[in-house]
Amino acid sequence: PHGCLEQQSSRMLAFTSLAELLKWIPSNKERDENYRHTIFESLKSIESSLLPDGELPYWPMGTTGSPFVTIQTTWAIVMAESAGMDVPRRLTDELPSALHQMIDRTIKVSPTLRAFAMFVLTEIEEKPDLAAAADELYLERDKLTYEGKAFLALSYAGLKSSPAKQKQLVSELPAEFGDSNFDPLTFSSPTRAEAICLLARFSQNPGANAATIRSRIEKLMESSASLSTQENLWLLLTFKALLKSQPPVALAKTVQPPPDATAPNKSAAAWSDRLLAKAADLQITGLGTSAKGTFVLNASRQLSSTETKPVQKDMRIDRLVKNVTDPARKGTPEAPFKLGDEILITYRFQALKPESFVALEDALPAGIEVLNPNLDLFGKAYSISEESGVFTAALSHSELHDSRTNLYFDDLAPGLHSYTVLARVTSAGTFEWPAAQIYPMYDSRVYARTAPATCAVKAE
Repeated sequence: PHGCLEQQSSRMLAFTSLAELLKWIPSNKERDENYRHTIFESLKSIESSLLPDGELPYWPMGTTGSPFVTIQTTWAIVMAESAGMDVPRRLTDELPSALHQMIDRTIKVSPTLRAFAMFVLTEIEEKPDLAAAADELYLERDKLTYEGKAFLALSYAGLKSSPAKQKQLVSELPAEFGDSNFDPLTFSSPTRAEAICLLARFSQNPGANAATIRSRIEKLMESSASLSTQENLWLLLTFKALLKSQPPVALAKTVQPPPDATAPNKSAAAWSDRLLAKAADLQITGLGTSAKGTFVLNASRQLSSTETKPVQKDMRIDRLVKNVTDPARKGTPEAPFKLGDEILITYRFQALKPESFVALEDALPAGIEVLNPNLDLFGKAYSISEESGVFTAALSHSELHDSRTNLYFDDLAPGLHSYTVLARVTSAGTFEWPAAQIYPMYDSRVYARTAPATCAVKAE
């Protein structure tokens, strides 16, 4: 959902390296065309963001390299090229070179990121000369995180060497991963760590671990709607490895009525755009009483009134509006805005602990558009002063869309923060103003949203 290069490259990997997985999913031509268009746009963004040392930043056009984003994006662009995409030669030349510099310590990274870089190189190069570096990391494995040990085990599997060392690394992986905090340098979280470790276990001994790993993946995927891009990606990669080890079972030919889409390997079908109110639309005949399979229902519904109240889950957010053209016009039905009014929208939010890569989203009413999210440019002109005990949050990136404004803060210290954007009233009418929400992009346990509001605008 966001424009950072981590999420763009995660999406590319899901579209390209998981082609085998897509054979199991009911497909359509429009979706495939959207995939290719999305990858094409991401490749342009990546090329324009490449730094002189061959690294990539977290945000497009950033100036500071992110080793993790560089490693993952290298994997993504090589997979895109393998899928037939036209990848800029500059990317295929310079990004793998940056990974080799991480291996030989020319670019300084943590041991775990060196292991990640090594794993990616074993995935994208035919005969990588990495045995000596792998053995060096193995001897210093006490410096590796659990994910680092899993990456090193996967590297040995890719190099097709040292099965004893691979087995030893897997034996040192834990069964429980606790509830540790997100790591902004390695993008680690408990769920992602477990997914990577499951993949390492499966690669080391597929036959012995398949049933256990399948059961654990199913448990983790129960909350898939709230998983981060990293957690989803690595669970998908592990799930792909499992599926690759078993042949598909075709649907019974008697299944009627015809589905709207069928998976390329004929193992799954989709009935879309059916009304829950019509029982006939939900009937699937021809399965038989002995049929085995899994059924997934995706449904949309209207939010109830209890779900439109403010929510606070280890964070808090309030939305304040001030009309700088005429403070008496507050946007209420009793005191509506007028066309052309300039307003300041201030978001005041609180973090209970340090947070990383925080997204603030506000779906604006149709009668308002944001003019400028850069507080430094207009703050003095509108006399915006800091409140006592409230920090002005350091904006890292912003995205202005027709229907919403997204603000991003890479680092957020504990305490009260505020940020203000300048907007203008553009249309007359009475508009719904949905709730604003704030959350760390890689920790679904923490989030908050405001109550929705109504915005009234008078033409005269």
